Amino acid sequence: MRIARIPVAAALTIVFALPLRAETGWLIDFQEALAFSRQEGKIILADFTGSDWCKWCQRLESEVFAKSQFQAWARENVILLKIDFPRLKLQPLKYKYQNEYLAKKYRVKSYPTILFLEHDGSIAGKMGYMRGGADNWIARAESLINRHKAQGAGSDRRNRSLRDKVDRFFERYFH
Repeated sequence: MRIARIPVAAALTIVFALPLRAETGWLIDFQEALAFSRQEGKIILADFTGSDWCKWCQRLESEVFAKSQFQAWARENVILLKIDFPRLKLQPLKYKYQNEYLAKKYRVKSYPTILFLEHDGSIAGKMGYMRGGADNWIARAESLINRHKAQGAGSDRRNRSLRDKVDRFFERYFH
């Protein structure tokens, strides 16, 4: 009887975790984020986090991401993507493998790492935790995004090549 409870608990955890994504505004699927980015013309804010074990990730969440001024700014300016590496929470295998691949692809070595990504997957900027709360963090993020836009984002051949590699990978393993 004890063995039967574990799969049921895992299934319930996964089922109840999916609606939370829509309520918070954070996507968990990289391809979905790329599609929204293309459609809306917004940069992707990819949060590489250890949500249930990383102290600095939890501080970033409570001091910045949970604040109303960040949420209002994010709705207008970015597509939110959470790339989570939980140790205690269950995660669908599709997203576990996706997240491991993205961490390797973007050479993420520490958490939290925030990457600002173009609609083709190229990196527009990089941040982490910053003291000073949501207003300070937003000002720094806007500075990075504006500097990237001023430099003519996403036009070089290397970015197109990277986008093609990502597309082939996801077509091969997730479709």
